[in-house]
Amino acid sequence: MSRVGNFACLGVAEQVGHITAEVTRARVWESKADAFHCQEAVARAIELVALFLSGNIPDGFRREMTTLKVVLQQYQEGAAECGASLMELEQYLLQLFMVSRV
Repeated sequence: MSRVGNFACLGVAEQVGHITAEVTRARVWESKADAFHCQEAVARAIELVALFLSGNIPDGFRREMTTLKVVLQQYQEGAAECGASLMELEQYLLQLFMVSRV
């Protein structure tokens, strides 16, 4: 099974958890001043959000993840335009993860 197929087989909470892990990884690399690995993790998070959005998910999550994708893309283009730090995105995703487990 492909990576896309594997990800699609996961539940909403697990998918959100994987996205959160990539944002956390990006935050850690950013704190170590490693721009290359930080951008790599942000790109992977964007890829996972796109996979998430391509699945059958509740509308509320679709809106939240669409917004998250835009914010991550803005971060990728230049953090000054983003309006949110990776720490704030990580905290937001952790809350979204908790909601998705209900």
